[in-house]
Amino acid sequence: MATKVSWIKYIFLFIFFFFAMSFFFSLIDGDVLWNYGFSYAISRGEIPYKDFNMIITPFYPILMSIPLKFISTNILVYYIVNSLLLVLMFHLLFKMFDYKAWGLLFFLVFPFPSVLLPTYNFFLIFLLIVILYLEKEKKNDYLIGIIIALSFLTKQTVGFCLLLPSIYYLFKDKKKFFRRIISFIVINMFFLIYLLITNSFNSFLDLCLFGLFDFTKTNGRTFNIFFFLSIILIIILIKKIFKDKKNINNYYVLAFSSILLPLFDINHFCYFLFVFMFIYLDKINVSKMKLIGNIILFVMVYTVLFFILILNNGSITYPNHYHNFELRLMYNSNGEFIIRDNLNKYIKDNKNSNIVILSSEAYFYKIVNNYDITYFDLINYGNHGYNGTNKMINRIKNNDKDTIYIISMDEYNKKDKYNRQQINKKIIKYVIDNGELDKKINCFSIYKLK
Repeated sequence: MATKVSWIKYIFLFIFFFFAMSFFFSLIDGDVLWNYGFSYAISRGEIPYKDFNMIITPFYPILMSIPLKFISTNILVYYIVNSLLLVLMFHLLFKMFDYKAWGLLFFLVFPFPSVLLPTYNFFLIFLLIVILYLEKEKKNDYLIGIIIALSFLTKQTVGFCLLLPSIYYLFKDKKKFFRRIISFIVINMFFLIYLLITNSFNSFLDLCLFGLFDFTKTNGRTFNIFFFLSIILIIILIKKIFKDKKNINNYYVLAFSSILLPLFDINHFCYFLFVFMFIYLDKINVSKMKLIGNIILFVMVYTVLFFILILNNGSITYPNHYHNFELRLMYNSNGEFIIRDNLNKYIKDNKNSNIVILSSEAYFYKIVNNYDITYFDLINYGNHGYNGTNKMINRIKNNDKDTIYIISMDEYNKKDKYNRQQINKKIIKYVIDNGELDKKINCFSIYKLK
């Protein structure tokens, strides 16, 4: 009977995670689109850093590219795999915190559903939970070192910080410390060999190390409400460390606060808040039935509210006709399908030309039309290495003279009251200043260089 109940629990979790990913949060843009696009590109044989740009270490997109390669490149496969990872994550949380882990469902979606979004940041949380579980069970130190190495290969800054708590053992048990360091180094040596074999080592250093100077200069935005809330949580955590210096979990949670840098926005705050709650789960004093009942009630209300939101957020076409996105719920409000269809028709009519789409939705149009991903498809500030803007302008200068540039004028003209720098408008301005307007398709302008 217990086994049957356990299966029902995990089936319920999978359904909730999958529908939350693929239906509730139905915008096809931003981090989810780019993370899926990285994996899509790798599944087609493209080489990270060499063929397309990203500023993270590549383990997560490489891992996600495997099912895309051997099952289907449809985004539904991407959601299914990430939903299964969430179920596995909660399986470990149940082992660590028993029924109290149900309470974490609330923090998956409050104050913003960042943790549920299938990105490398979610995967970092998954790996952190694996580390905490292995620490609790006093598992093999070599294995812990491997998981820390995979964290580094998922996001280099956070992964490096997650290595630091192991220094605790340098003074307690040197063998434990060096076993972890050895496995950490060995795994990263394999990554180094991969970079050398693919001739992408220099590009990796430029994008993921030197390019951080450009990224922090243009994306840093510290003094907001989430900055101050984060500082409060970190102070609380430091106080707990001083009260319980032997609890290595507190050190890991503190190390994970590095995920806040440099943005301190609501997404990264939610990642940290979710992990921060681990240090309080053991202190929760509530009956099992009451906690589970409240969480189930919360999930039901949350689900109903989102269905109401979906039904009142414009016309819905399901399934849609966009290749690789057919089974993804997509809104058709404000003529979005018409705009996409018009631009897709133009892309198909010019399939023999070199097309550059300067928009945050470039990945969508490339994936729909089975095109390779390139450096031009993610033109956010700080995503092209050191002095990246000038590098990209030089790439434009070296392009074929008949290259077609499709520019989202809505994004180019958009003003942000917080002065946040996302899409690199300097690159777009160069094309506008040095090009001739060929035609307009809704909010997109088509340019060719003079």
